[in-house]
Amino acid sequence: MPDHDFLARVAMHRTSTRFGMAIDVRDETESTNDDAARRAADGAPEGLVVVAGSQRAGRGRLGRQWQSPVGAGLYFSTVVRPQQGRGARETSLLTLAAGVAVADAVQALSGLRCALKWPNDVVVSRGSDPAGAWRRAKLCGILAEATTSGDGLHYVVVGIGINVRRDALTDQVVPAATSIEHETGKHIDPAELLARCLTHLEIEIDALRTSPLAASDLLERWRGRARASFGRAVVWEGPQGMREGRTIDIDEDGALRIATPHGTEHVVSGEVRWR
Repeated sequence: MPDHDFLARVAMHRTSTRFGMAIDVRDETESTNDDAARRAADGAPEGLVVVAGSQRAGRGRLGRQWQSPVGAGLYFSTVVRPQQGRGARETSLLTLAAGVAVADAVQALSGLRCALKWPNDVVVSRGSDPAGAWRRAKLCGILAEATTSGDGLHYVVVGIGINVRRDALTDQVVPAATSIEHETGKHIDPAELLARCLTHLEIEIDALRTSPLAASDLLERWRGRARASFGRAVVWEGPQGMREGRTIDIDEDGALRIATPHGTEHVVSGEVRWR
């Protein structure tokens, strides 16, 4: 659970100017994404953070449950308010930006080199098995949920769950998951990790908003951490049913490019199963 000086330690390590200026700390909650969305609907500013010691109903993409044991991980959500007129591009790259931010923060704090798996996972790569399939263990999941209406995009809630302690490795997730402590043997302060994640996330978002070259730079850095996932056999469900192919790269909007016998397809969303 977040202890009594958690917020003081976050403030000590945080250099962001918006993200983490307001933090709502909860011992336990149903979902930090739901909590942050309610706060955003009530007018909370960009950068508001909801962090919890555990979640009873944490979730990932496609409604999957995200295991959130007490004291085992860092579970938080933050409000992003994309700029009017350029929100679509920013939103399409937001999950990738969050992945890069978390990977950079984890590496800076612990020394652990993380890989990225499209679209929303931070993983530790284990190489390939004898059949050539990519082996990896999940360290972090990211869930970005946008709220729109007839007058456009209102806000995006970015939820991040990072396995910090060995206790995060429950019987239900081993061996597909790992934690920072399991990989490095280091005892990481969740408050400092949160501060670093928020700082890196703000840097990525501000760059996307101010620099014409920032999107290309972000994509290149994302690709640099995702090399092990390219050239891999995948299966996914497209408009015409189940499809098979081999991953090539991501495009300029962050969609996954897959080579098939019928040409290259760009997968924007949905479940992709890696073989």
